[in-house]
Amino acid sequence: MKYSKLFILAGVFVPILTFQACGQSEDNMYSLDYSNRISLCRSIRIASFNEDTEGWEGIGGQAGLTGSLEEMRYVDTQEDYGVGMAEGKSALIFRSEDSPADSWRGVRKTFTRPQDLSSTPILQFKVFTQEDRPAQKVLARAVLSDGRRRYEARTSVIPASWATPIFNFGGCPFLSKVKSMEISIMTESPEIWKNRRFLLDDIKAGQPLDWNFMLEGSSGSFLAENGTIEERDDMMRFSFSEGGRLSTSGCILDSRNGTFNPPLDSFNTLHIVMSNRSAAKRLRLSFRTDRHDSWSSSASKVFDIIPESGPTAYFFNLSDNPLAEGDLTGFRLEPLDAEGGIWDIDKFIFLKEKPIETYVGKIESCTATEENILIRGKIQEKFTGRYSRLQVYEAPMYKVDGPIDAGSLDGLEKLYDGHVSTSFEISSIPYGRPGGKTDMLGMRMLAVLRDLDGNAVKVAPYFWIENWRDFEDNPYAFELPDRDFNVLDYGARGDAFTDDTEAINRAIEACSNAGGGRVVIPGEPIPGTDASAGRRYVATNIVMKSNVDLHLEENAIIWQSGDKRDYKYNLSYYHNQNIPGVPWAHSIFVNLPLIQFTDVSNARLTGKGTVLMFNNYTFDAHFTGTYAFCTDKIHIIPIGINGGKNIEISDVTVIYSPSYYTQFQYVSNLFIGNLKMLYPACSSGDGIGLAFCSNVKVVRAVYRSNDDALTLSSSYRDPRNLVSPWRRLRDGADHSVRNVTVAHCYLDCLYPSRINGVTIGNVTESHAIAFVPWGKTNPDQQLQEIDGILAYDNILRGGWSVGVWPDTPFDGKPFTNNEKDDYSPIKNVCIRDNEYLNRNGFLWVAPTNFTGDTGIHGSGKFVNGDFSQGHAWWTLSGDAGAADGYGFARNGGSIMQGLYLSGNSISFQASVCGKGQMVIISRDDGSVLAEMPFDTDVWELKTISARIAPLRDYFLGITGEDCRIRDCKLL
Repeated sequence: MKYSKLFILAGVFVPILTFQACGQSEDNMYSLDYSNRISLCRSIRIASFNEDTEGWEGIGGQAGLTGSLEEMRYVDTQEDYGVGMAEGKSALIFRSEDSPADSWRGVRKTFTRPQDLSSTPILQFKVFTQEDRPAQKVLARAVLSDGRRRYEARTSVIPASWATPIFNFGGCPFLSKVKSMEISIMTESPEIWKNRRFLLDDIKAGQPLDWNFMLEGSSGSFLAENGTIEERDDMMRFSFSEGGRLSTSGCILDSRNGTFNPPLDSFNTLHIVMSNRSAAKRLRLSFRTDRHDSWSSSASKVFDIIPESGPTAYFFNLSDNPLAEGDLTGFRLEPLDAEGGIWDIDKFIFLKEKPIETYVGKIESCTATEENILIRGKIQEKFTGRYSRLQVYEAPMYKVDGPIDAGSLDGLEKLYDGHVSTSFEISSIPYGRPGGKTDMLGMRMLAVLRDLDGNAVKVAPYFWIENWRDFEDNPYAFELPDRDFNVLDYGARGDAFTDDTEAINRAIEACSNAGGGRVVIPGEPIPGTDASAGRRYVATNIVMKSNVDLHLEENAIIWQSGDKRDYKYNLSYYHNQNIPGVPWAHSIFVNLPLIQFTDVSNARLTGKGTVLMFNNYTFDAHFTGTYAFCTDKIHIIPIGINGGKNIEISDVTVIYSPSYYTQFQYVSNLFIGNLKMLYPACSSGDGIGLAFCSNVKVVRAVYRSNDDALTLSSSYRDPRNLVSPWRRLRDGADHSVRNVTVAHCYLDCLYPSRINGVTIGNVTESHAIAFVPWGKTNPDQQLQEIDGILAYDNILRGGWSVGVWPDTPFDGKPFTNNEKDDYSPIKNVCIRDNEYLNRNGFLWVAPTNFTGDTGIHGSGKFVNGDFSQGHAWWTLSGDAGAADGYGFARNGGSIMQGLYLSGNSISFQASVCGKGQMVIISRDDGSVLAEMPFDTDVWELKTISARIAPLRDYFLGITGEDCRIRDCKLL
């Protein structure tokens, strides 16, 4: 992979740059960006600030020492993240003079004798800056000097967190005689920056630890036995003779954020891209961990490789080796079956891949009718005598996931128990689940064999009912021309290392220009490669067009690139960007989606393939909770749609999202079916985000992550849309969410993450179905409604199964979720016949016409009874609406408000005009409990009363040929 010059977007976290000499342009001082990807090897400490300032002096301010967390409280930190010392017991604190923000201020040290850094050309330090500042960017600069010349670099850092810039000094002409070093900050604004302070700590220099082999000296973290190592063309060449071995050195033990020594329990697969210019058909991969820190044959595994081959991607999965546990301390590769040869290695990285499992049979089909489920399958003959019982269980992910043992089945609902035979057909399992409220369409199943001692083995992977489309239609279906465009014909490789973005986009463009059709991502593996790893197409930003079905065949994987050089825009790392005036500025909003739809129509993403996000290991101890896993990940949203009509997402699986899985804005006629969103890689792993959408149907969506599973958002002037290159602010548009059906889904927000053996997660506040009424600041509340929501036959698990997030964060006030009047209209909601595994609640939010079995009830009094907010909060049927402070119904239409009433009687008073009827209607059975006809040309005050059953829902309002109503109240 060759690189081109990239310049840094504001807010890049943990920047890694190459220095440029003075005299060049400022842009060149940013140089090539290696952010968040390398570490130091064989480092030396330049300053630790644990005892004194070590000779560092202030430039444009004063430098001193801070000794404890108590003394650091001047820093505006985010409580969710927390902050401690970068290392040791203290840090250097710099207090700036009040001066224009665009002037550099910082610290400098003049060394008593010149420093020779020629053998340790990589500089790393930690810096913590305050959150408040007058501009978006906070720039950090490092300057070296030999007394005559300066060598300078700069980059952006995210405030309110410890950032770790790492710079390559390799090109500095006076690296062996550095007389002084300066580290300073600024922001791009002429405004006076008052009371500015920052922390500096842990300054080191070393050699590069870089397994993409971009930097000179990157091969220094490897050792050769019976062979040699050299660097060439962004790769490492291992030339070996018989008995040759390539192994890591001890450098990886202290890698930054553990990126090069991950826990093998989860990051179980060594991914290698290499050319094998030898006769070797196999290699042995040996490993060491902090639990088994010695080379041994038992801590190794043999894998097939392709002899005499060009660049090939391999995925060496160690998950079936019982010693692959604990943090990696080293690995070794040994070519087998060859007397000598050459390996040209482009990259190494350990990835989290699906654990290897052994199955004793297969499920050939699983279909259902409205009465029963039919499962057909086979068992390998050699197991029919060893096991006596074939059993099928419900297998919800929160109870069982991954490999099993006998104890894994405890507490599962057994659906079938029968004898074992080589072929089986099961038709006795009811389609309806026990209890009768939900059915099996949203439930995963597991078939096992049991022996007389209770031991269990899987027949096949977990499975679902396949014919889900027979139970729910797509009301927004559309036709496309019957023609295919194969991405391989447009230059895609699907080889797991070539960037296929442009090739896939060419196929999409050709398909759309031809009038539409299907763009096919083939799943057939490349000959000689491991089919279990899938056919992987590396991509960064696939841009969808109208009249295109992007179809991922089974085993096809769109794989987010983990190489920053593949991205054609200024990429931002880490979970959040700290942007003034923009709350919750997740990086997914400033980076482009992996699959992007913008103002398209008649477009689909379909097939049995996978959208796989790049999930490299990182653990940053400066952060708490799931944020600790975020620092070095490239955060882009897997599927992002802004504007569109007639959109379908079906049968695709999305894995390891670093933040939200999907985001839909301003979309109408949207169908989501059998979309699986699994296993978050970071924090805020929201599932299906519906904002300003209308006519939506979600069927058998499966979500297993750590935040809100399905959000219904009616926010107003979300400032993130002002800084996002793919989400646009559309003033004057309807920001409501209307007519949404959610059925047969499994929505589980309580995915556990683990840190040092302790399970953590967003367990208390995540919502399986989340209402987000953040539109109170819009003067026209008719454009901010969550209206017409139906949810049934879902399995809902979260801190809340159904809940609400009131208190908009976009009104200039802090988000506390405690403002009791800060929410926009919610109306016409029915949530019923679901399995609620946790609490339901709407806090103090009072919707109208809210029914079902959640225990959440609508308002007990009129909301917007004077129609000052137009038809907001009111239920309209037929020709009805609101204008000029009154509601109207025409041509047999009606305008009603659904209220939850507690008394035994009701008196409803309003001013009416025209010809129609005031009515009180039971929501239970639709019966009219009271009605009062009126026919008047002037406004008249009327009262209608009825006996009612307490704690029930009722409609109150008018219906007629031409009638109006205002000033509604309960007496």
